[in-house]
Amino acid sequence: MKFNLRSLIWVGFFGRLIYAFYIWTFGSRFTGSDQGRFHGLAVKISENIPFDYEEVDQWGMFYAYFLSFFYTLTTPTELIGNLCAVLAWLFSAFILLRILNMFSISYRNMLIVVALYILLPSSIINTSAGIRESYQLLFTNLSVYFALIYYYHKDIRALLLLFLSVWAAAVLHVTFILFGVVLVLVTLLFATLESLRIKVFKALPFLLLGSIASLLLFSDYLYSVIGFNPDYEIMKAVLSFQEGSVLTGFDARATYKFFIPGEIGNIGSFGYLLYGFFQYLFEPMPWKISSIFDVVLTIENLLRAVMIFLAIKALFVINEEDKKVLILFLVGYFVIEFTFSVGTTNWGTASRHHVPSIGLLLLLGITFRDYLQKSESPTKRGY
Repeated sequence: MKFNLRSLIWVGFFGRLIYAFYIWTFGSRFTGSDQGRFHGLAVKISENIPFDYEEVDQWGMFYAYFLSFFYTLTTPTELIGNLCAVLAWLFSAFILLRILNMFSISYRNMLIVVALYILLPSSIINTSAGIRESYQLLFTNLSVYFALIYYYHKDIRALLLLFLSVWAAAVLHVTFILFGVVLVLVTLLFATLESLRIKVFKALPFLLLGSIASLLLFSDYLYSVIGFNPDYEIMKAVLSFQEGSVLTGFDARATYKFFIPGEIGNIGSFGYLLYGFFQYLFEPMPWKISSIFDVVLTIENLLRAVMIFLAIKALFVINEEDKKVLILFLVGYFVIEFTFSVGTTNWGTASRHHVPSIGLLLLLGITFRDYLQKSESPTKRGY
């Protein structure tokens, strides 16, 4: 029996609506802090109550004003924020389905993507509450969608919409500034390589050099919008930020970083960040499991590992055009996740930060799974 994928998305939507009402009625320990902070600020804005701008960082102001707009139109209650988040998830799901339809993917694999997109517990929890994750997920999916349209069709309108999508993601969270810059640059580069019929592996050195040069070129602008002082070494800034996070959550059950080195060299810094990235992706380790919530997150971590493995494996069997697309998915996914990992020190927060890249994760793992299955078939091997 075949399920209608659009109907399944609507089922996911109504399921999230139910959970959104549950959160509003009984509260949720997973979303209370951020939701309460943004709700309180949005109420003050909607009712013209003076407030201290330091109550929330500059990257949260856009979302606070967004919420206040709907509070003005309706009523200042957290339920409105929950409902808006659920609607954002719905739009993100239909965008993901449009992306899937751009490829020759079997119904079975499309069903796997849609089912996982709907049912992942961390997604249900964090896209049913009035926090930013649903919108970050929506604009990440939109950015990838318009990047693909420009790559395949060289439509300048898609490029303009790509700029708009990455801007919308960036005003929600500073992480998406880097994601936007990298996604646009890689999309333009791969579109050019496709036109010139240059193989991607031959262009990889130029991709790396071009990325470094672009980051250096825009470094002053990035420093200014982030509020980072270039005279203060990047690694010291990272360590300083993580130290505050560790001290705040030292006694928290889900903390996976308890020690921040005072100062380390270049090689040590690289290793420290890579190990932190690994922890961000896969904590809690099985021996740290102490609750049902940890079991669920461990299962999601295993899924994450499988998707990444399938993507890297597919990279060696797919054709040249699809290889560029898969690298686009991989680069976009790892930029988002690595950037979030720098400021994350516990797996509870990490589960929330994984949400914006869920669509990308499923795309990079499943989009070319049919190629893998064909390459491993007995006929392919000559049995």
